[in-house]
Amino acid sequence: MQYRLIVLVCYALCWTLNFSLVSAQSDSSFQDLSEVYIEAAAYGLTKEAGLKVQKIDSLALSQFHTADLARLLEAYTPIFIRFYSINGLATPAFRGASAAHTQVFWNGLRLNAPTLGQTDLSLFPVALGDAVEIDYGAASLRYGEGGFGGSIRLLSRNPKDSCFRLSTHLSHASFATLKGDAAMSYGKNKWRATTKIFYRKAQNDFPFRYNGQNYRQTRAAIEQYGFLQEIYAQINTQNQISLRTWYQQSQRQLPPPVTIRNNQETQDDSSIRFLLDWNFARNNFISTLSIGIISDYLLYENQISEIRSRSQVKSVQTHWDIEYGLPRWELKAGIRAEKDVADIDGYAQTQSQYRISSFASAEYEIHRRIKTHVLIRTLLIDNQWRPILPLWGIAWDFSTKPQMSLAANLSRNFRNPTLNDLYWFPVGNPNLKPEKGINGELTWEWINEKKTNWKWQTRITYFHALIDDWILWSPTVAGYWRPDNLRKVRLKGLETQFFLRYEFATGELSWHQTYSYTDSQNLRPLGSGDASVGKQLIYVPFHNYKNNLRVRYQKWSATIGLRYASERFVSTDNRRFLPSYTLLDASLAYAFDFQKKHCFQVLCQVNNWNNFQYQSVALYPMPGRQWELRLLYKL
Repeated sequence: MQYRLIVLVCYALCWTLNFSLVSAQSDSSFQDLSEVYIEAAAYGLTKEAGLKVQKIDSLALSQFHTADLARLLEAYTPIFIRFYSINGLATPAFRGASAAHTQVFWNGLRLNAPTLGQTDLSLFPVALGDAVEIDYGAASLRYGEGGFGGSIRLLSRNPKDSCFRLSTHLSHASFATLKGDAAMSYGKNKWRATTKIFYRKAQNDFPFRYNGQNYRQTRAAIEQYGFLQEIYAQINTQNQISLRTWYQQSQRQLPPPVTIRNNQETQDDSSIRFLLDWNFARNNFISTLSIGIISDYLLYENQISEIRSRSQVKSVQTHWDIEYGLPRWELKAGIRAEKDVADIDGYAQTQSQYRISSFASAEYEIHRRIKTHVLIRTLLIDNQWRPILPLWGIAWDFSTKPQMSLAANLSRNFRNPTLNDLYWFPVGNPNLKPEKGINGELTWEWINEKKTNWKWQTRITYFHALIDDWILWSPTVAGYWRPDNLRKVRLKGLETQFFLRYEFATGELSWHQTYSYTDSQNLRPLGSGDASVGKQLIYVPFHNYKNNLRVRYQKWSATIGLRYASERFVSTDNRRFLPSYTLLDASLAYAFDFQKKHCFQVLCQVNNWNNFQYQSVALYPMPGRQWELRLLYKL
């Protein structure tokens, strides 16, 4: 009760500050939103030579504005997302690695649960973010360890001016789904502030077919709501301070497997996050100091089995990063300290973990077309030093007409066992070794950014990773499941990305497609008679393809999307599998304005309009054809 009271008080103070800032403006100015700002997709190599980063463009963020992060990544990245039905757990399989091998950050704050080591991507609404960036493989080492597959970063942006801006989205969709959100930004003099709120409620009682019979999903209702408050203070030309508060509540019925119709599982998630940043910039020097606090509460109940499991995790994180630029040199360094405390019903007692991580990196321009990058990361966990994690990358712009480049990197990575692995009673294994691995990449890129109506970019990447001491929970003689360092896994594959944009007088056409081939094999037998050696890991498709075509003509816009995933094995011996699936999506929107101040857009979207019956995870059916009608208003 006290926890919720504190949250309500914080929210009331935020809104009080909102209205005080708005009323204090002596010069209320409004932006003409009949012109929509579009940020082009940036799929090129990052400033750090040889590293691969993808930035989701603003059109994709707008298209999935009322959805969650899992749906956005499923459509516009090579990452395969595992969905436990429509509103259950949604976890990434990044380059064939496990969900715990993908790190998730919010403005530098690590969001992976220290208990499970992973995140539920269905709990992150796209509406609360301003930008999403994907770090592939070694690129994740810039922010922390453990991302064998990569990392996902959710970013916020300081409003560019003090204009008052307001936008709202209202949505009605299939299966009694209602969504709504609002965003407001404002400021005066050296102050800026942004407030975002969202609400989502759905019954999710969709029909589906299984073994030739018709069923209707039961007990899959969900209700989510939350807010994000951001305050920015420009102290002077060199110093800026920002404070962010993110509160979110989720209550959902967990859909049962299709073979169980009388299920009584529910899960309540409650999170509050605070982040204080101080940014200093002078000449070629940049410093960022951040302090973050996270409090996550989870309550799982199963009335049939009479289970009531409570989880309370609190985390305090601080990090300090500096950058300094010199002719032909770019130097960076940083240190991060984290303290996690977990009060879990499944532990014999409250457990904690403390870690300090530091890094130093240097990029050198060997030639105007060749750059190399070196990074070293060290890690101390509970007073025990872990292996040094090095990274080396190089980029070569070998052609200017056309613009082509080659890039490569080689790195070492590491992931510590989670608190559940170590302390879950009575099967926790305190003798677990950390997972360790080596990653390598080679990328070829071709970019056309000439001053013409046509722009395109093609990128092909080969990746290879070897992970040893992979932690796996397996059954014991006593019938319990216990974690151990059982696997040695090789991950290799190919990623292709293509982006094209054609601009004409009354609109534009854009085309984005990604394809990934992933070969993930277990190289070590788990025991005598184990048939998993040399076989594909479960729930990792060999082939994953995404295609998105977008057209804008005057006030009309339309999108057509295709998602394909090949067979996914559900047994380690690869004898049982889920069939491949192909999903087609489409949307049509019309925008208009009133008095050049009020901008409206009406959008109709249909997902899986071919009504394909499929499962992302075995025995958890996904919905067929579904529609959404959305109204957008901007001031």
